[in-house]
Amino acid sequence: MSKNMTRKGLAVGTTFALTLAGLVGVAAPAHATTGITVEPSAGTSYNMISGEQFNLRVFGQSNYAGTFSNLKWAVTNAGAATVTVKQPDGSPAASETPATNVADGSFSPAGSSSASSATSFVVTPANIGTAAGSNLLGVSVPAATAATIEVRAFIDLNGNGSFDSASDLSANVATVTFTKPADLTATTTITSPTEGDTSIVASVSFNNINNEQVPAANVGAFFTKGDGSTLYPTASVTATVLASNVATYTASNNFLAGQTVVVAGHSTATYNGTLTIASASATQFTVAITNANIAAASGLTGITATSAAANSVKSNSTWSATDKFKFTSSTVSALVKATGVKVQPLYKVSGSPASTDTVATAATAVVVARKAATIVGDVVANTTGRVTNAGTAGQTLLNSSFQAKVVVKDGATTPAGVGGAAVTATITSTGLQSTAPAKTLTVNGTTYSSSSALPGQGSVAKLALTTNASGEAVINFTSAGYSANDTITVVFYTENLTASTLTITQVAASYTATVRPSFFVTTDGTAVSVPVVVYDQFGGVPADKYDVRATFDANNNGYSAQATTAATSGSNAVTALVGGRGTLSITDNGTGLGVNSYDVTVQERLAGNNYGSTITTAVEVNVHIVAAATLVAATVTSNGTQDSTTKVYAIAGPVALSLVTPTAYDSVTVLGAAPTSFTGALTAQNITGTVSTVANATTAAVVVPGALVTVSSPGMLFQDGSTGRYTVGSITVSANTSGVYSVNVYSNKSGKQTFAISSGAASATTTVVFAAAAATTGTSLVIDAPDYVRPGSTLTIKGLLKDKYGNNIDTTAADRIKVSYTGPGLQVGSTPTAYTEGVAQLGYFLGSNDTGTISVTFSYNSDGTDDVFTSDTDLTVTKTITIGTAPAAAKVNVGSFNGKLVVYANGYNGKKISWKVGGKWGSAVAASDTARFARVTPRKGVTVSVQIYVDGVLTLTKSVVTK
Repeated sequence: MSKNMTRKGLAVGTTFALTLAGLVGVAAPAHATTGITVEPSAGTSYNMISGEQFNLRVFGQSNYAGTFSNLKWAVTNAGAATVTVKQPDGSPAASETPATNVADGSFSPAGSSSASSATSFVVTPANIGTAAGSNLLGVSVPAATAATIEVRAFIDLNGNGSFDSASDLSANVATVTFTKPADLTATTTITSPTEGDTSIVASVSFNNINNEQVPAANVGAFFTKGDGSTLYPTASVTATVLASNVATYTASNNFLAGQTVVVAGHSTATYNGTLTIASASATQFTVAITNANIAAASGLTGITATSAAANSVKSNSTWSATDKFKFTSSTVSALVKATGVKVQPLYKVSGSPASTDTVATAATAVVVARKAATIVGDVVANTTGRVTNAGTAGQTLLNSSFQAKVVVKDGATTPAGVGGAAVTATITSTGLQSTAPAKTLTVNGTTYSSSSALPGQGSVAKLALTTNASGEAVINFTSAGYSANDTITVVFYTENLTASTLTITQVAASYTATVRPSFFVTTDGTAVSVPVVVYDQFGGVPADKYDVRATFDANNNGYSAQATTAATSGSNAVTALVGGRGTLSITDNGTGLGVNSYDVTVQERLAGNNYGSTITTAVEVNVHIVAAATLVAATVTSNGTQDSTTKVYAIAGPVALSLVTPTAYDSVTVLGAAPTSFTGALTAQNITGTVSTVANATTAAVVVPGALVTVSSPGMLFQDGSTGRYTVGSITVSANTSGVYSVNVYSNKSGKQTFAISSGAASATTTVVFAAAAATTGTSLVIDAPDYVRPGSTLTIKGLLKDKYGNNIDTTAADRIKVSYTGPGLQVGSTPTAYTEGVAQLGYFLGSNDTGTISVTFSYNSDGTDDVFTSDTDLTVTKTITIGTAPAAAKVNVGSFNGKLVVYANGYNGKKISWKVGGKWGSAVAASDTARFARVTPRKGVTVSVQIYVDGVLTLTKSVVTK
C-alpha cells in the first residue's frame, strides 16, 4: 500500500461529499462509463507542448449519486520525468482554471516540493470544488523533456491513500503526451495573397497538440518576403524638423502610416525609441513626439529609422476552432503579383515570442494577380429603381421589390467584366422589427426583421455573390413597412477592393403627365385627338383606376376666343387611363377661328362620377381652330444650299461623327439611356425648314402650323429638336405655330449622307457631309490578297483598315503602320507608310521560277505614339500566300452523249469516285483534278437516276436522259 503524500497545509484523509454540484451535471462524452470520468478541461486532444500545463477535469456521470470521501489523483510517470501538478483553490468559479490560482493551488506528492520524478504517486487535493466540473488537475513537464504521463482520478473509498482497483471507484486513465518545442510540427495556412493587398493573413495550428490549452501569448507568426527578407525597410534620415509635437524626418523610404519604427541616433534621447508613423510619403515621414516643449530644430543627421519587430512579428491571438491562431501583419506596401510571402510559426514557453523563436516549418505563398481593377455598386434601373448618383446613390419605389447590382471589371485599356468573381456584400438598414408596425427587408429570398441580423452585421457572414460572364451580380430586395426617405446601404467587396457605399433611398411614386405635340390644330367643329402618357420617376405607370381630364380654361395664356362664338366648359373631355395611356377626344362647342385652352390632369376615379386626388401637375394644351385651306402642305424647305437644278439642299459640313450605335430612346418613358450618355463625342446637325401651303394668282402661300414632317435616312439617329425623343432611320415631328420644323441628326457613317423630308404631298432632299473617321478609331484590319499567285505575275496586297462602323481610316503618322513581306519577288513601288482611305497597298513582281510561300503582315498602332504594336487596341494580321496554281474547285457532275454516260470529277485527285446507275455500281480512283469516267448506255432516250459518291460520301444525285 502506497503512502499518502501531501503538502503541509493540505487536508489529509479529509472526508467530503462529492455532491452533484461538484461531480455530477457535466455532459458526459460518448466513451463515458458509470461513475466518474476524466477528460481535458478544454479541447479534446491529450497532447501538449513540454513546458506548458495540461489541465484535466473530473466529473460524475448522470447515473452517479451518493456521498463519498477522498477524491485523489493517481499519476504514473514511467519515464521518471520531473512532473509538476497544480490545483485551483477550494471553491473556484465554474470558469476558473488552475492557472489563475497557481500559488494557492500548488501542491506535490512529497514534502513541500511541487514537482516529482517518482514513477508513480498519488495526489490529494487541498480542497474540493463544488461547481460542476471544477475539480481540475494541471500537469506539466520541463520544456526540454518529452514524456508520457498517465493520470487517473479515483475515490479512495477505503481511505488508505492509494488506488485499489478492487474497492475504489475509478475514472478512466488519461494518457497525456508532452512534445518538446523543437519537435513540434504545425499547419500554417496563408490566406491567398493577392496583388495590391496591404496586409498578410495567416493561421497556425500545432499538429497533434491540444491547441485550445496552449496560451495564446506563447504563439506567434513571423512575416517576411518569400526569400526571408524583411517586408519593412530601413531609412537613413538626412534632416529632421521638430515642431508642434510632431517630428518630420526627411528620408527616402517605403514606410506606411500605421507602421512602427525604431528611431535611433537622435541627439535628444527622448526623441528616440519605438514610434508609430503618422504619415508617410516617398521622401518624408512623421511621428508624434509627446513632448510639449519641443523647440524647432533642423539638420539633425546620423539618425536611422528601422522597422520595428512589432510589424513583422505578431502573437497573442486567441485560438478559434475556425480561424486557429490567426495573425495579421502590420500594413505593408501593396503586394506585387508573382512575388512571394513567407510566414514562420513562433513559440516561446514564457510568452512574447520573437522572430528567433521558430518552430516547425515556414509556409510560403505566391502573390496572385488581382483579376479585378474596379468594383462599383448601383441600383438597377427599372420600374422600381433608378440611379441618382452613379456608384453611390439611388432611389427605389417605397415598399416594393427592387435590385442592386455590382459590376467588377479588369484593368485592360478597354475594361471588361470579370466573370466568376467572388463578391461579398454588407447590408445595413435601421429599425427592422417584426412587431407592429412591422418593418422588414427581404434579401435574396430571406426576410429579415432585425437590423442586426442583416448580412455583414457583427458576426453575421456577409452576403456571398458570384459575378456572371459580364462581371455583374445582383441582389434582390423587397421592402415592407418602410417610410419615405428610409435608407438601405450596401457595400460590395471583391479580392482586396471595396466599392463606395451605395445608399438606397425609399421614395413614393411621383407621376408626370406628358402631351405631345405641344399644341393641336383642327377645323371648326372637328374633334381632335390628344394623346396623354403618364409615368412615375422610375418609368412605372399608375394603376388603371385613374381618368385623364381636359378642363376648359379661358385664363390660360394661350387662349384666344373663337371669333364668332366662344367655346365653353361644355367642351371638356375625359377618358380612362389604361396602362399609363389615354387619348382625349376634344371637340370645340364654339364657332369661328381661335384657340381653345385646356388643363389636362389625371385624377382618381371614384363612384358616382366623383373624383379623388390629382396625381399629376396640370398640363396646358391649346387647340387651334383654323381654316381647312391652311392645313394643306404644298412645300417643305430645308436649311443648306439648294441646287438650282436638282433642288437638293446641301449642308457642306463636315460634321463630326457621333461614334455610337443608333438606339431609340424617349425621355418620357424614363427607362433606358439617352444616346448622349453613351459618349462625350455626340455631335448633332440640325435640319430645319418651313412647311407652307400652295400659292396661286390670288392667294399667297401661308405656313402650316402643326404640320407633321418626316425626316428619314437609313441607319441615322434622329432627335426631335424640342424633346428628348430619339429614333433610328426616320422621325416624325410637328411644326410649330410658324410652320417651322426642327430635327437633329447624328451619324456614325462618314461622307455624304442623304435625308428625305416629307410633309403631306410636299417633299425635299437634303445632303449632309460627315467628317472622316479619326486615325485613332480603327478596330478592323484585314488583308485583301489571293490565296495563290502564279509565278511570273504581279502580286497586289492590300491592308484594309476600318472603324467599328465600317468607315475607312486614314492615317498620316508613320508609326501608325507597319508592313512586312517575307518571300521571293521584286517589290513594285514602295512600302506604304499610311492607310489612305482605309487602304495600304503593297506590290511585288514574281519571277517565273519562284516557288514556295509568301508571308505578309500589316499592323496598326491606334495611339500613333510609338512603333510598338502590342497594346489592347493595336491590330496585327498576317496572311500566307502560296506561289502556284490554285487547286481546281471540287465538283462532280454527270452527263450523256454519243451513247455514253460520263461522270466528271474536278478537284478530287486521288479520291475514289463511285457511281450508281439503275442499281449497278461502278468506281475508279481519280488520277488528276480533271478526271472523267464513261460507260456505254443500253439505249437512248431513257431517263436514269445517277448517284455519285466521293470516298463513300454521297455527293450528287441527278436525273439524266441518255443520248
